[in-house]
Order: sequence, then structure tokens, then C-alpha cells
Amino acid sequence: MDDLTIRLATPGDVPFLRRMQWEAIQASPRLLAALGVETLRALEDQRWAAWPAPDELAFVAEDRGRRRLGMLLLRVHERAAGRVVGYRLAMAVEAEARGRGVGRRLVEHAKRYAAAHGAAYLLLLVDPSNERASRTYRAAGFELGDQHGVVPMIVRFDYPSR
Repeated sequence: MDDLTIRLATPGDVPFLRRMQWEAIQASPRLLAALGVETLRALEDQRWAAWPAPDELAFVAEDRGRRRLGMLLLRVHERAAGRVVGYRLAMAVEAEARGRGVGRRLVEHAKRYAAAHGAAYLLLLVDPSNERASRTYRAAGFELGDQHGVVPMIVRFDYPSR
């Protein structure tokens, strides 16, 4: 998409950022099942009431007509000796803009930003059922595991209701 620009988000973008973040959450059925819609909505209400949080920034992708097509959130994930070592990335693209390179451009923007600010890595979480997002991230160089090469694992137990 040649006519795409990516700019720093402003407080006026919060409704768009919030809606796009909610769409990203809905693309994570395991997260929805684990925490529940009401809990997630309450967390999102808190989060966006205080945006931007310290160590957080957002970018908006727009077309030539200034129509918002996607967003990117970066949060400091790790610091060492006063410098940012890594960022956590969250991203969402409008449904009608998917498959047109918006997500790829947002990821590349995040990579350039993080590298220019001295970070050693970008981290993201993606629901394994979100194959389109997983393909985008893999194509951009993301791999399973964290900066130390470990993969989180969990075992869950079904407890009887009390």
C-alpha cells in the first residue's frame, strides 16, 4: 500500500485504538475463555481511561484520505541499566484493510522504532488459532519463544465446582 502513512497516535485517536484493541482481543478465543468478556472489558476500561500509560506509545496507519486502517501499540517490556531492552507489541488492522500490507507495514515500523531506540527485541502474544496474524509475524521474522529462547508452557486442571 503505497499511500499508507504511519503517525504517532494522539489522545484523539483513543476511540479508534480502543476499538481496534478490542478487535484484537476478540481474535484470541483462548484469552476470552480464560478471563471472560466482562473481566476483559473492565480491564480495557481502566487501561484506556489512563492512556497513555508510562512507557507506552501508539501509532496509527492511515491512507491518503486520512482514514485510519490499523494501529500499533508498543509497551516497554524490559529495562536494564536505564535503557529499554525490549518492547511488547500489539497490533490490529481494520477488516476491510487486511491482506493489503497494512499489518506488514505496521510490524516493520515497530521493528525500526525498537531498533532505533536501542531495544534488543520485540515480543508479542498471538492466539495460535489466528493463522493470518501468525503468518504475518513469521514473515516479519518473529519466532516462537522469548529473547532467551524459552517457550512458555502450562498445564491446566479441571477442578470440580464448589
